Amino acid sequence: MDIEFFHVDAFTTKPFGGNAAAVVILQSESQFDKDELLHTIAKEFNLPATTFLFSSSSNAYKIKWFTPLRRIPLCGHGTLAASHILFNKHPALDLIQYDSGPAGNLTAARAKEDSIQLEFPACNLVQMQDVGQQLTKELENDLERLLASAFSQPAQFTFIGRGDSGSYVDMMVAELPENYPLKAVTIDHSKLVSLFPTIRGITFTTRSSADNTCHIHSRCFYTLLELGEDQVTGSAHCMIAPYWFRKLGLANDAELVAAQVSQRGGIMALEWKQDEMRCLIRSSAVTIAKGTMRIE
Repeated sequence: MDIEFFHVDAFTTKPFGGNAAAVVILQSESQFDKDELLHTIAKEFNLPATTFLFSSSSNAYKIKWFTPLRRIPLCGHGTLAASHILFNKHPALDLIQYDSGPAGNLTAARAKEDSIQLEFPACNLVQMQDVGQQLTKELENDLERLLASAFSQPAQFTFIGRGDSGSYVDMMVAELPENYPLKAVTIDHSKLVSLFPTIRGITFTTRSSADNTCHIHSRCFYTLLELGEDQVTGSAHCMIAPYWFRKLGLANDAELVAAQVSQRGGIMALEWKQDEMRCLIRSSAVTIAKGTMRIE
């Protein structure tokens, strides 16, 4: 059996930027009813994420995401990459509905300037001391110093918290002072892994008033998955968007522009639907390669 695949860079308008994902469109889930085969395919691609789509109608798909290590509950750049491929394959399609299982129903819609807008669940952040029972006593008492020990430059934190619900409960967020040089600093991923073995990922964020192209900067590191720095992370911004909307006093219909300042880098525009606790993520993607994979 031959399956079609695509290599896409998401959260960018140019090749070799943003975050890379493979997209595989499959007709029958019954042929791939075990995650083991999907995981094997993802390991073969060896990209930050591989997105598998199972068609249930012309605009509805079941979606699964895998890293080379395991299945993950939610993936923004993998969903953006998949939506980019589907919209290109189906020019009359304006809205795509995804059944993700663990993260619930997601949507993708065509947006202005040939971009794509995703709708994901959002969450509030809870200060770490409010969930301290989930940490060791050492971490609870000296969290800021331990986080700072992974930075190549002195670092202080104005807020440290984690998601309060859904797929975000094992994700941490740490805010640095305004205009902290987040892009220039080296952050030791292996140290983060050793310090926070039960935390799936850590997002560092700062208000970027010196950068007139965006409101905030961020960087995201996966610890539980041991994938290192994630180049651009849509789902992490569904955690920090409500936080920044409140802190910056933005209106509900405003857009928060976020730049993830990793080596490859990426940018996205965020809206927060407060009443529904949903986040809209708008960005672009480019196709790098396509082909077929033979499965015996």
